Amino acid sequence: MSKRKTRQEKIIADLHRKLQSQSSLSSSAGETSSIEKPHTHAPKYSYIPQVKVPLQISTIATTIDNRYIRDDLIKTTLVTIVIVSCQLLLFFLLKNNMITLPMVSY
Repeated sequence: MSKRKTRQEKIIADLHRKLQSQSSLSSSAGETSSIEKPHTHAPKYSYIPQVKVPLQISTIATTIDNRYIRDDLIKTTLVTIVIVSCQLLLFFLLKNNMITLPMVSY
């Protein structure tokens, strides 16, 4: 996969082509310079994007999600009610002698 050129690289390439065409036109017109410059490529530029919009720091939510606590409390309450009601039922059944358990007397 080839890397896409950035806008700055395109501008540099366009300026480089214009410079090449001007130097080729001047040399073809008969002008020769006594000092030849070594052929240098345009320096590689790396584009670092600048942040234009300031970052907004969000505040940490101070509210606590009570849903899990509420659900746990409801389950605990229901289990407690069932256990206490079973104990009361067992007590009344034993008290009225509807059931008998060995070694337990009321």
